[in-house]
Order: sequence, then structure tokens, then C-alpha cells
Amino acid sequence: MILDSYLSNEIIPAAMGSTTGPGRWEGHMMNTPYGGFMMLLVGAAVIVFIILIVRGFSRKNVDASPLEILKRRYAQGEIDKETYEKMKQDIKGG
Repeated sequence: MILDSYLSNEIIPAAMGSTTGPGRWEGHMMNTPYGGFMMLLVGAAVIVFIILIVRGFSRKNVDASPLEILKRRYAQGEIDKETYEKMKQDIKGG
């Protein structure tokens, strides 16, 4: 029977630790016909995901107006009140 020959030649020896025979399977993706291709796809997906995350963080500052950025810097303590007032007047054009 086909099923009996399949079990005796491939699955059973592999499960018992056999290192010979056509059914040797070590349990990783590279033994499949498209294993290398799948590894490339997974790697590319990870890289695209990282790029999208980095771009998302960097766009938060791009969308803010100069006055909003100045207010944020003053609130975080990066600049003092005198510098804030001077820069605010420069931004407003007065």
C-alpha cells in the first residue's frame, strides 16, 4: 500500500533519529523547496516594518509649526523664558 511505504520509508525513520533515507527531515525551513525564498520574505518584512516605525516617529516633528516646537522646547526646559520670548517674537515677525 502507498501509505505503508510512505510511513516506513520517510516518517518513521526520521522520527526515530535515522540519518539516512529519502525522508530525512530535520525540522527547519531550509529543507523545503522555497525555504530560502521564505527567509528572504520574512527578512524583508521585518526591514519594512522597522522603516515604517522610524518614519512614523520622525514625522511627528515635521507636522508641528515652529511656534508649537518652541512651546514644546520651553515646556521641556530646553530654553529659558527670555530665550522663549525672544524667539517667539522672531517667529511672529515682530
